[in-house]
Amino acid sequence: MVDSVKQYNLAGVAANVELGKQGPVIDASNASVISFKDKNGNLEVIAVAEGTDPTHAVSLSQLGSTTLTKLNYQKFEVAYNSGTVALANAAANAYIHSVVVEKTAGNWTGANSNTTITVGDSSNNSRLFAGFDPASQCSDESDHKYATETTINAYVTAGGANAGNAYITIWYSGTLNEAPAGGGGGGGGGSAGVDNVVGYSQMPGPVTAGGTLEDPTATINGSTGFTINDDTKTGIAITGLTASNNAWFAANYPTVPGTYTCTWGPGSTVASSSIFVVQLTSPGLVFYVQGQSGPATYNYPFTFGT
Repeated sequence: MVDSVKQYNLAGVAANVELGKQGPVIDASNASVISFKDKNGNLEVIAVAEGTDPTHAVSLSQLGSTTLTKLNYQKFEVAYNSGTVALANAAANAYIHSVVVEKTAGNWTGANSNTTITVGDSSNNSRLFAGFDPASQCSDESDHKYATETTINAYVTAGGANAGNAYITIWYSGTLNEAPAGGGGGGGGGSAGVDNVVGYSQMPGPVTAGGTLEDPTATINGSTGFTINDDTKTGIAITGLTASNNAWFAANYPTVPGTYTCTWGPGSTVASSSIFVVQLTSPGLVFYVQGQSGPATYNYPFTFGT
């Protein structure tokens, strides 16, 4: 019996090469892409050594160690009446370079010397930023490194203001994860950006009335959520779904347009709603909230159901 046959000087092999009986396949049927698949045609995970040349492939761990040292930013939005807002969780060794705060297109009507926004943590509310001025863009060179995982908060005091929103941009190196939702009524759960859970970070923009939200009179409540005031215009567009989100929706929302469910985050007017999904195109999802009666507040994260 012949255990193996070695043939040299072959002119070539087929475009699809099976490795062993019923084993994985190297698929080169596309001249510009080589794929590694299982016997059923699904893409396989492959292991590679760390690259040492600009043209080499790199492993996920090598890529992660590289990007952690890069300067990144995340942008958030708060309202004049937001109070304390959890913006993000700074991972251990995350370095905050600076924080920039500026008002949005609207005015901070009635703002006075008691109107403030600071950014920091539970140990020091203004560790990262202080000195908000509704009339100008303000920057604070924070230069702070968090030794352990810490939640970064915005602390908003309305003072005399009765309207106004502001953008908060955090420049950092390392990792900022989405902060957990706060307490209060409502439901929701899981980690935002994973499977069927969508958070503020999956609605890049910023969120706008008459744009991301169909209702032109909607109230944006910073990174906490929003209020749809016109119950005849309940459309919501999510434009930044993660790969994990996209995979979950592709597997669980086979019929679009179609009716599904959504559980809203803590503090929402209702715990859950029926939704009518009209568009699902990676990385976007567009749906209408059904059955809303009167103004309703919807807070992050959103947990979608079937």
